[in-house]
Amino acid sequence: MEDKITIIELQGYLPWHKARIKCLDLLIISLIRKRTVSYTKNAVSLNEKAICSNLRQIQRLFAEFAINFDLIARLLMAIFPLKRHDEFSLDRTNWQFAGVNFNILCLTIVAEGAGLPIL
Repeated sequence: MEDKITIIELQGYLPWHKARIKCLDLLIISLIRKRTVSYTKNAVSLNEKAICSNLRQIQRLFAEFAINFDLIARLLMAIFPLKRHDEFSLDRTNWQFAGVNFNILCLTIVAEGAGLPIL
């Protein structure tokens, strides 16, 4: 499986600064390899910089920047085009964090035994 989406490909879809796109690119690869969403565990394999520097870069990506999830959904649909036999799954989950309930409704494409959340 090809596990690298190049910066140039992402730049065609995301109107972001090149450094932010590079961070997202490396994070996607790390998420696939590490199979976890833990910032700390992904910071270890992000690149050759110090782990604390990588961790701070990941934190800034999500904390200081408003991500347009409609744009991300379009990006995912462009990278992974639908095939005739692919299915959609609609799922709702409820998480509690610091005493606050988070209800999440997620649309996922199910293809070849794996789910890809798109919205």
